[in-house]
Amino acid sequence: MKQTLILLLFCLACGLPLEASGQDPASPHPPCHAMAASPLAALVGHWEVDWTYRTGPGEYAESVAEAVITRDLQGCVLTERLEGTLRGNPYSSMTLFSRKTEEQYDRITVDSEHGAFSQSEGYQRGDTLVFTWQRDLGTRVLRTRHLYYPVAGDAFQAMFYLSPSEDAPWELVKQVSYRRRLSGER
Repeated sequence: MKQTLILLLFCLACGLPLEASGQDPASPHPPCHAMAASPLAALVGHWEVDWTYRTGPGEYAESVAEAVITRDLQGCVLTERLEGTLRGNPYSSMTLFSRKTEEQYDRITVDSEHGAFSQSEGYQRGDTLVFTWQRDLGTRVLRTRHLYYPVAGDAFQAMFYLSPSEDAPWELVKQVSYRRRLSGER
């Protein structure tokens, strides 16, 4: 499974064409028509990104980036490619979103700060998409929660929370504001 994800991300990063097999070309619906109807579909576009991120307990810094969110694999996934700075250094990330069922989503992220893949499962709560992840560290369970709020006009927000253990409260670690880049804007 891990090798498949690595191959998929590599192909997407390099822009290699991928074709789905076993699909009826005469089908009236594209193979991943459920993604087109998902709240994620509104995220496609070019975005200016402002974020506030936690540098330590109770301490935050600000940064900027640009993001491009596209449909890939004949619309089966959305891919976000983000480029900016973090702590004054170049930063980039790639995130894949997919819709498993009408109610379930997957999110896979890799970034230049951590270098490891992170996979989280998601669901829709009202008009907000919620992605959760956890890792058992033996002595405690580290958890994250990522909330994606709906596009309103030409903007949307995402909030990322961390809980260092099952007993600890959720702490805001990153607040991200996306503003759609208008054509001709640099």
